[in-house]
Amino acid sequence: MPIHTSWRSMVRSMLANPDYAKRDRTRKCYKFTDGKEVCGAAGGWSVFFATVRKMGADDKKPMPKKTQETIDLIVDWAVEEAKKSWIPVACKAVKSPKTPAHLKVTLQKKLDAVKKKTGVDPCKNK
Repeated sequence: MPIHTSWRSMVRSMLANPDYAKRDRTRKCYKFTDGKEVCGAAGGWSVFFATVRKMGADDKKPMPKKTQETIDLIVDWAVEEAKKSWIPVACKAVKSPKTPAHLKVTLQKKLDAVKKKTGVDPCKNK
């Protein structure tokens, strides 16, 4: 029986994790209820199925609402943290005389975009 489509984002994130793929690189494919097939390392699949089992859920049924909300929150948080981590480095690089001019221009454009979006200078007090 195919896996319910609501689990697809979780499956893809686990298949993309290189640490899980190291466990077993054999490629496996599974079908989803919409007829599409997703293939990836068996290590990623085993982590997915173990996680679903540990949650007490069934991959043939829709993902429990609380689980989906939790995954969405974690993904949003991870994206925001990733965005924040480059800003201090970019601010220092723009001010450094050792940074090549073309890189300074690119970084400054990205920092200006952040300033325009947030209304706050990202390099202030950094």
